[in-house]
Amino acid sequence: MPRKPWCHKRINDEFVDLPAVSSNFTSFFFFSGFTMSSSTSSDLAFIGIEDRSAILDRILNSLPQAVFWKDSQSVYLGCNQAFANAAGLANPDEIIGKTDFELPWKDQAEGLRRDDREVIRTGQTKSHIIEQLLLVDGRMVWVETTKIPLFAEVGAVSGVLGVYQDITERKHAEEALRESEERFSQAFLLNPDSININRLSDGVYLEVNEGFLEITGHKREEVIGRSSLPGDLGIWVNKEDRDRLVECLTIRGECIGLEAPFRHKSGRIIQGLMSARLIQLKGEPCVLSITRDITERKQLEAELRQSQKMEAIGRLAGGVSHDFNNILAVFMLTLGQLRSDSSLSNEAMELMTELESSARRASDLTRQLLQFSRKHIIQTVAVDLNEIVASLLKMVVRLIGEPIQVTFQRSAEPLLAEVDPSMIDQVILNLCVNARDAMPHGGMVTLKTSRAQLTPEFAAVIPEARSGLFALISVTDTGCGMDKETLAHAFEPFFTTKAVGKGTGMGLASVHGIVKQHQGWIAVKSEVGSGSCFSVYLPMEPDKR
Repeated sequence: MPRKPWCHKRINDEFVDLPAVSSNFTSFFFFSGFTMSSSTSSDLAFIGIEDRSAILDRILNSLPQAVFWKDSQSVYLGCNQAFANAAGLANPDEIIGKTDFELPWKDQAEGLRRDDREVIRTGQTKSHIIEQLLLVDGRMVWVETTKIPLFAEVGAVSGVLGVYQDITERKHAEEALRESEERFSQAFLLNPDSININRLSDGVYLEVNEGFLEITGHKREEVIGRSSLPGDLGIWVNKEDRDRLVECLTIRGECIGLEAPFRHKSGRIIQGLMSARLIQLKGEPCVLSITRDITERKQLEAELRQSQKMEAIGRLAGGVSHDFNNILAVFMLTLGQLRSDSSLSNEAMELMTELESSARRASDLTRQLLQFSRKHIIQTVAVDLNEIVASLLKMVVRLIGEPIQVTFQRSAEPLLAEVDPSMIDQVILNLCVNARDAMPHGGMVTLKTSRAQLTPEFAAVIPEARSGLFALISVTDTGCGMDKETLAHAFEPFFTTKAVGKGTGMGLASVHGIVKQHQGWIAVKSEVGSGSCFSVYLPMEPDKR
């Protein structure tokens, strides 16, 4: 018998004709990481066929990858030891003549053979086939397979050569990484706080989350690739604030608790509390920052400070008023005794009259201070606030004067509340006089009564408010309005923006005290040039709701 080419395989002392696949085996060795030098090839030329077959077997069985080859019907013609071990075979020769349906992975056999048929049909290599395989020991592993067509001497595809590698650990690592990235992505994207990544050098946004879009009012496509600095998006109101951030990050690598104003897309200014860290992305320094909108908190803090200040002023005013009342009592008693002296001249009597008039004004001022400090005794009755406001309309019109138009929007429902009517009259008249003084050239004053059902959520953001049903009396004018600084002092006693002799500054202070004494509160909205609206909230009669 003539010797067969080295690509034939001796099986049970017979030569089984394997395809002449020198080019494909070259591909196989390349895939497996094996190469042969030219000197090695020339040395093999002097080795017998059986010896070269033994060398090939030794090489194949040394590979950590599983190698197999099949005929055109997907019947196994051979394999290496790694493949035999996975299939539960003692040696590679036992695989000859078997199909995938006879091996541990019989449940996956149809899919495996489908890939074989595709490679044989197309004559094209199929790489990176990721699939699961059940091994003889019961383990289900992930493998990455490459299948190469084997060509007969006449050029037709007559089989398939396959190589697979166990990538279970890699798949587990990839899955762990994917889960980690997904957790980070969820934490990043769905965090209610504003989170963004931007370049340190120019503030260009690389990534933003939903919280960022919510707090700034921008859409994602409006932000990515653009800068936060003034001149572009202008989210930083003051470039100096970002300069402070950059300086802190450059020196320390992080910046905690930076308070700064930021600009909403609408132009509204937001107070933000930022923490940031310096990170590296593709070798470039970037900023990972988290910003919380503290605008509401800052407003509440300011309102709380104002409330505490007013409380302190009220206590001081109450103490001073009581002491001053005692002095006035002695003063008035002495004046009364002096007036009874018939020997006093007319000039002395005129002086007495002037002193009594001053004493009465001082007494009125003391009463106002007591009202502000909420120590004035009130006598409440259940009344409909609609009626109180309606009964004052004529007086309000006379008090304000013709250049100013007065309108009344009355609630369709009764507004029964326990109040001191005379004090509520004083509240309404003071607010109307205040509105008149804000409109020296005429305008409009609107009085309105309504019911206000306040939710716990609404009440939670106003220090003096509480939930429940309240009667609302509002006085709105079209006057000059107040700036923030004036608004902050509006209810303080003796604070006034009027000229000397035009007011004592006790009008709104008295209003504040009366409303607080009735367990209510007063809210103000005002802007320069846009008028003011004073809203008085008074608790309605519980058993009449």
